Amino acid sequence: MNPGSGGQDIDWSNYPNILIGYHLQPTSPCINTGQIITNNGGRDFWGNALYNGTPDIGAHEFTGGAQTIPSAPRGMSATPALSGQIDLGWTDKSNNENDFKIDRRTMGFFTQK
Repeated sequence: MNPGSGGQDIDWSNYPNILIGYHLQPTSPCINTGQIITNNGGRDFWGNALYNGTPDIGAHEFTGGAQTIPSAPRGMSATPALSGQIDLGWTDKSNNENDFKIDRRTMGFFTQK
């Protein structure tokens, strides 16, 4: 963990990029010293898969340092639908992400959905 940097307020609109000061650091004695808990949902608080070796102690499963960037989706398409709508499509080519965020620009500003 990174003491003092965890934060106090949770802005759920930024999930999973919240409370990152509570992530385990590479030298933490909590890594690989936990107990297996059955039927736990398979993910830690931040959505990391459990278990990466032996379980860790705490809300964060250490993933081994730098994370791998997901592969870009393939076959992206945008098809006009109903008035003011566009259907988006793609093929997911990665297995190390939980979701995609789509940025939309209207009137010079970007919004994320």
